[in-house]
Amino acid sequence: EDSVRVYDGEVAYLYCPLFSHPTLYSYNQTQNSSLSLLWYRQTRTHELEQPINLKLHTLYKDREYLWIQPATAQDAGLYICMLR
Repeated sequence: EDSVRVYDGEVAYLYCPLFSHPTLYSYNQTQNSSLSLLWYRQTRTHELEQPINLKLHTLYKDREYLWIQPATAQDAGLYICMLR
């Protein structure tokens, strides 16, 4: 499990580790299938995973990356990517 530390106001990007083994998964292959890449966040105060709202202007997905700009303290948590 990799951790990323970002200061307030900086840009953060998170890479989905599912694609770190291209022999198992490649982003292009998933685009040609019925699977979608979804990001979830688990905060320190919540036990349940929270789905990422990509309609927020600070969060967006670019291929297998999740970008947060600018990052704030409210963005802290464990981010999980899943193919569904």
